[in-house]
Amino acid sequence: MPMQSGSTNLSTTLAESVARIARISDTAHDMRHHIQAGRIDTVLRQARVAITSGDAAALEDARVLVDLLSLELCEE
Repeated sequence: MPMQSGSTNLSTTLAESVARIARISDTAHDMRHHIQAGRIDTVLRQARVAITSGDAAALEDARVLVDLLSLELCEE
């Protein structure tokens, strides 16, 4: 029985990770459009909201937003 529990936990963790990656990808895609349109303030506002929420997933979103913004600005 313990193997089933471990297997279930691994499946749950994997599903959560896949969902998190998809959410971050969607966020990055949306924010890239804002950056390319010159709406950097929108990206910074999203990052600020994510940081102040204190939620671990939101903090990861903020990190991705800042990284994306840095990459886009370096390309210009």
